[in-house]
Amino acid sequence: MQDFVVDDKEYLVMDGRSDFMPGPAAIRLLAHRCEGVGADRVLIRIGDGFVAYAADGTAGRLSSTDYQVLLHAVPSCEMRLTDSFVRCLRAADAAEEQFLAS
Repeated sequence: MQDFVVDDKEYLVMDGRSDFMPGPAAIRLLAHRCEGVGADRVLIRIGDGFVAYAADGTAGRLSSTDYQVLLHAVPSCEMRLTDSFVRCLRAADAAEEQFLAS
């Protein structure tokens, strides 16, 4: 996962091609400033493209700023998620899926 700051907005860029692709609840937790890593926007690589998420977990189209982040920004740091935090992200998605199914 990489962290970028552009125009006072924080972006997380992560690779969803691995074994874990976060859903909306996990995105909200990841983007949360106190309980997660903190971000205004999360960009996830899927296949040959990217999907953009707002901090509230809603997916949308890539904006021109998202493309600038992906093409021109220099990462300020690289973060690695612990197995424990990934379990929390998975649990958040599972709880939301169970809630929506009921």
